[in-house]
Amino acid sequence: MILPAIDHSATLGTARHQGQRLTCLAFAVSDVNRHVAPAPDLLSAEYLYQHAGALTPGWTAGGPLPLAPTLTVVKTSGQPLETDFPYQPASATNVAIPVVPSGAAMYSSGLREIQRKSDVIIAELQKGRVVGLIIEITLTMTAPVNGVVSFSPLILPNNAHAVIAVGLGATADAKQYVLIRNSWGVKWGERGHAWLPIEYIDMHVLQAFGR
Repeated sequence: MILPAIDHSATLGTARHQGQRLTCLAFAVSDVNRHVAPAPDLLSAEYLYQHAGALTPGWTAGGPLPLAPTLTVVKTSGQPLETDFPYQPASATNVAIPVVPSGAAMYSSGLREIQRKSDVIIAELQKGRVVGLIIEITLTMTAPVNGVVSFSPLILPNNAHAVIAVGLGATADAKQYVLIRNSWGVKWGERGHAWLPIEYIDMHVLQAFGR
């Protein structure tokens, strides 16, 4: 049994669902930005996705985003609320900076890439911050058992995915776990959240970002 020590998940509301689109980074950055800005409600992952894509040289509409231009949009332009620029079931076919509705409030923050080491991520969580993670996916991550993702060294090739570290916990024998928020809907894990063993973080995190 994992005993939670820190849990910031309630500050972000219900876990969202990206559907079949390659928008996980836009969702993760949106939620970290909401936490830091702070914003009163969900921020528009659609706006962030389209804008960051337009800033990425050679980007193809519908493709995955790199981290750097996504953080640039959050720092410079910010994001409107989800209600002002709703998520779409399919990606637009054109690549262009999106137009925000007149009068829409924009929320920005100085998110930056941070060290991807587990001790840095733990320290950020202990300071009351959530941390975005770009991780390698294992088969065990696709189907958590009782809200826990089992450690595996075997990854699914070419399947990096963005999530958010929102909490810390440990078992009675002091084995550490990080609670993550996913963008695969509330049916994944426990209402869209699951525990990752600390060795999963150490082996499979490719990049991290936060305040």
